[in-house]
Amino acid sequence: MPILINGAETVNYTGWLANGTSLVIIVPRYYYLGNSTRLVIESPPVNGTVIITEPIHINITGSPQYLVIIRSSLPIVVNGTRTTNYTGGWVWPGSVIRLSIPKYWVLPNLTLAVASLISVNGHEYPLRGNAILAIDSPMYVVVNYRDYYTIYLAMSLTALTALLIMRFRSDRQENDVTTI
Repeated sequence: MPILINGAETVNYTGWLANGTSLVIIVPRYYYLGNSTRLVIESPPVNGTVIITEPIHINITGSPQYLVIIRSSLPIVVNGTRTTNYTGGWVWPGSVIRLSIPKYWVLPNLTLAVASLISVNGHEYPLRGNAILAIDSPMYVVVNYRDYYTIYLAMSLTALTALLIMRFRSDRQENDVTTI
């Protein structure tokens, strides 16, 4: 990972320096690897000027974090928070994310949306209730729903009235007696 030594970018630095020489060391807090993974730099304990008074070895270490994104067209609960678009941000490996996904939603237009699949990094899994994600890599999660539509079969009041009138007229023409 690149760092700055006396203003010059480098990934490794080795040099013979006189006693009392100062080095300005600047190490970024995070180093982004470009694949939704970053390293959180845990050392060096020095981020600034170091005065050389003896041989010194500075080891820069970091730990990975993964970006987790969860999308759902309808509200779900992620770690106790209701949301539809969750960007969990940067998560440590071994972390657990709990998803509480309602089995179905009845939408205002009376469409029944049933949670059917969960897609994790492009791989689809049948959804059988709630889910627990154990984070071991970057994750892009999508909750998929299957829609079922309400169908109404209704006759027009005008058509029904016309049928009743026709029926009433045909009865009157036959015997002029209305049976109730």
